[in-house]
Amino acid sequence: MTLVPVHKLITYPTIFPSIGQQPKTKWPKHASEAQCKKIVEWQEQAKKENKAIYVRDDLFKRRMIVTPERDVYIVFNKRSQNDEILGKDYSYKAVRYAEDFFTGQKYATATMDLDNDLEESENELRNLLAVQGLENFVQLKCYVDYTSKKVHTKKDTPTTGLPKKKRRLILELGDAGDLDQAIEQHSLTRLQLRQIILQILRALAVLHEDKKTIHRDLRGPNIFLKKIKEGYKPLIGDMSTACHLENDYERRQIRTSCWYLSPECVKSSLAHGEQLHKLREAKKLQKSEMRDAKIAEIKKEIRKFANQFLENTNPKLDIWSVGCIIHQINRGIFSLPWCHSHEEKPVFSRIKSFKHIAPRDPMDDPILYSLTEQILQVDPQKRPTAAALLSLMETSLQQEKEKLEKERLASYRSLSSKRLPKIPPKYPSIKDIVHH
Repeated sequence: MTLVPVHKLITYPTIFPSIGQQPKTKWPKHASEAQCKKIVEWQEQAKKENKAIYVRDDLFKRRMIVTPERDVYIVFNKRSQNDEILGKDYSYKAVRYAEDFFTGQKYATATMDLDNDLEESENELRNLLAVQGLENFVQLKCYVDYTSKKVHTKKDTPTTGLPKKKRRLILELGDAGDLDQAIEQHSLTRLQLRQIILQILRALAVLHEDKKTIHRDLRGPNIFLKKIKEGYKPLIGDMSTACHLENDYERRQIRTSCWYLSPECVKSSLAHGEQLHKLREAKKLQKSEMRDAKIAEIKKEIRKFANQFLENTNPKLDIWSVGCIIHQINRGIFSLPWCHSHEEKPVFSRIKSFKHIAPRDPMDDPILYSLTEQILQVDPQKRPTAAALLSLMETSLQQEKEKLEKERLASYRSLSSKRLPKIPPKYPSIKDIVHH
């Protein structure tokens, strides 16, 4: 069964009696009887096949995803103003809007290429299912695998001329943009930013300790914001980079954006790269016993640095990334010394030579600066865990609250202790004068 459980449907009376016994859903006002009949057929087909189906009909002029639970999602794609691209990522070709046919609720929809990125697609799906139901992670509503009408045009490949296999995901929508946009636009208050960091740390504590998983690519564009009554709720997305701590094969690969990679991973990566370069140069030499011995020695060093990188790909990598995000919240997107280039070599060189963060600026949030100071430690052993940082931040917020309350009470007492001016006598009313 290729479907994620979705919300429970509410019982409503049917609108079109001629359709007969209907699913327990309320038909939208804009739907015609013919459209509703078609929806019922698709719902029965999805239920019979026990999987989501990807369909299109001239009645709708849109692609639709219909699930066995009788949910129907409209996919917007290059036809109206609702079809704007929400974002692009190396995992997805484009992220666009989708809409619940019955409720009108907006979702995000993303397409993945199963022919070229099968391993990554499976990793994304597996990790989305792993965080299903957890707070502050993008939730998967459903997904569907389908074959496109388009064919592969690239020559001399095994898939040339064959239809493209794709997977479409329906995901929870962060309707307030991402954290990077909020930092650039200065659209959030200090209190809102604190609450966002608090929720991110709480989510990471669950991911690291309960799920034994690391995200590996925490950064502003991958943290989406959802508007709620109390403010903003952060949603951690792009789970294609996440991996389980027991998956040594995945952990040996660099999947973190270069700005957010920790110093220990940078050093291991650079050393590994140098050894690979030496190996290529050694293979160019003429065959001899000395050459073979040199190649064997270099391969030994390569395995050593690969194992080092494996050991360094742990929850402390995510913690370093969070420290970089908090630093950007305090001082801006390009505040880190290595954020002035997108090329790996200069970025890695600056991260490798990093010692400590700059002294506190008067404009910095004192609580967030204190966290950054503890997180951005070159020695990973000195970095606290997500649970420890969460506890530390909650304690700091509570202490600040108590301090402000004491200051408020002291201010009130000092005012009340001062001699207040005498209240002028009340002017007599006409009734009092007449009575007198």
